[in-house]
Amino acid sequence: MEESVDLINGMNNISILSATVGLPNSGAFLEQRVAGLRKVNVQGRDLTSYAWGYQVGLLGEKLQIYTVNGLSKVQWENFQSSTKPLTWYQTTFDAPASNDPVALNLGSMGKGLVWVNGQGIGRYWVSFHTSNGTPSQQWYHIPRSFLKSTGNLLVILEEETGNPLGITIDTVYITS
Repeated sequence: MEESVDLINGMNNISILSATVGLPNSGAFLEQRVAGLRKVNVQGRDLTSYAWGYQVGLLGEKLQIYTVNGLSKVQWENFQSSTKPLTWYQTTFDAPASNDPVALNLGSMGKGLVWVNGQGIGRYWVSFHTSNGTPSQQWYHIPRSFLKSTGNLLVILEEETGNPLGITIDTVYITS
């Protein structure tokens, strides 16, 4: 990755957000497999050997803003129309009126994590497309046991630039 940065004279703090998905978690010589940053150069200066700190997770995860109690720990803004990477979104919805399976259509999103009523339903990666240009997966199951009839809390951490206005929640009919 190459990105321009503006530095000031004196001390500058550089934060780099990285995500690891799909690293091997077993096998011989696992400790020798390299993960994460390998080299850091800023404006021609090699910062690889400088002291780097490491923090697991994001502040929103630490504050559990995906729960009803955690919502009040941050200042939420009304969504307009612009999308930007690394954005938390939250809304409420009513459960579909049947007993059929419920799914969340995240076809308008990119990549991130989803919680329903404080329960994680998993990671999504709609921005990964098959060879014919369609998302490899866009429907994500919400267990009925996670839902109330009304006022369900949906929280999404979008890592890329998805549009939450395109999300739909519907029942799924299985045909053979």
